[in-house]
Amino acid sequence: MRANRKSSVLLWLITLALPCFGFSQAQAGDRKFEAQLIWATNEKQSPDAKHKVVDPEIRARLSKLPLKWENYFEVNRQQLFVDKGGTNKVCMSAKCTVEVNMKDSKKVEVLLIGKDGKVLSRQTQPLNKGEVLILGGEAPDSTAWLVTVKRTE
Repeated sequence: MRANRKSSVLLWLITLALPCFGFSQAQAGDRKFEAQLIWATNEKQSPDAKHKVVDPEIRARLSKLPLKWENYFEVNRQQLFVDKGGTNKVCMSAKCTVEVNMKDSKKVEVLLIGKDGKVLSRQTQPLNKGEVLILGGEAPDSTAWLVTVKRTE
């Protein structure tokens, strides 16, 4: 009986951790999204060689906003699938999880969740295929982090 309990607890912990290892919780959702964690800075290069310059489409969208930063680097990119009326989340970093809730066929609610489980930001709006929702916050040394959520299907 004790081994069963340990197995159950282990299975539960693995299930909770899966989003942080790049797996989304559902693969058959009828809505597909792409989430990006972006570091905003005035530095010419990121100190982390794994960071890539954001793609031109996202760069163009960011340049239309009243942001003070010159350069944007992609820290992480994840795909997630959400059924109509459903919810899914992905771990973007040790400090940031993105949750997408499908309110109806077009309206989504996006939550940014911190490492302590606290909701840092919440935005609800229609998000059609190809549209991008951008949320962000301050970071040390006059930099910022941004999260983009794009509906791809």
